[in-house]
Amino acid sequence: MTHKINPKSRKPVQNNLFVMSPLFLVMFFYILLVGSGSGDQHGTTTQYYTKLADAFLDGNLHLTRIGKDIPIDLSFYEGKFYIYWGPVPALILVPIQFFFRKPVGDFFLAFTFGTGILLAQSLLLLAVWNRYFNSLPKWTIYLSILLGGLTEPIIFLRHNYDHARIYQAAIGGGQFFLMSGLLMAFTTITKPSISNWRHASAGLLWALAIGSRHILAAPIGFMAMLTAFLLVKTNADFIAKTAKLISLGLPLALGFAVLGWYNWARFDSITETGFSYALAGVNIREHSTELF
Repeated sequence: MTHKINPKSRKPVQNNLFVMSPLFLVMFFYILLVGSGSGDQHGTTTQYYTKLADAFLDGNLHLTRIGKDIPIDLSFYEGKFYIYWGPVPALILVPIQFFFRKPVGDFFLAFTFGTGILLAQSLLLLAVWNRYFNSLPKWTIYLSILLGGLTEPIIFLRHNYDHARIYQAAIGGGQFFLMSGLLMAFTTITKPSISNWRHASAGLLWALAIGSRHILAAPIGFMAMLTAFLLVKTNADFIAKTAKLISLGLPLALGFAVLGWYNWARFDSITETGFSYALAGVNIREHSTELF
């Protein structure tokens, strides 16, 4: 069953002023939320991704500046400390550390990614509304953007009652790249004649999502296969389809290769992210068959 757009339906939303209004309202709430704290732990956060960015600049894959306190929730392997979260957020911080060499709290990354999720999902909602639901009143899309912004992204802005930490930064980064890739993939499906750069962007963004949050390989693998299946079903010729599939799949393949090398260089295994060696109060390796 195919969807037929009512010829009398309203035109797509093109008034950016009205679309931006709920976005500004939600972003203002985000700023208030990240600026608040509770109790003695007010203002605390982690700086793990800054330390990893510094390590990259020093030519290392392990942390070289730990501090005097005993590190929490890091991986320890052959006398060196590592981060088992995805390295992509640290790569984003590398240019900042190169020029300024000032520590950036992980809450800053969490806030940036949370705002990015808001923008990505709002654009996706707008694209879906314009294509399939523009016969509805326009206030429905504005309400959708407002409610969407007040649900999922805000969970990445706090750690219990305090500022976000490495956990929210890694998960938020993965979710931002996941949603951004989904937005690009949606345009490739709804507009088969679109240029290949959007296919490549979807593949690249999804590779960055996996590089931020490794477990996203499962849903992204499914979405990539579904996108490829829909591309094959288009009316394009064989060469055009092949080019689109390569544009989508090549960034993902390169991303997996780089992550495999990253894991091998640290733990002598392409599938070991460091989680098995995490300092979590118990020997995780003894319970490896019970996890996941």
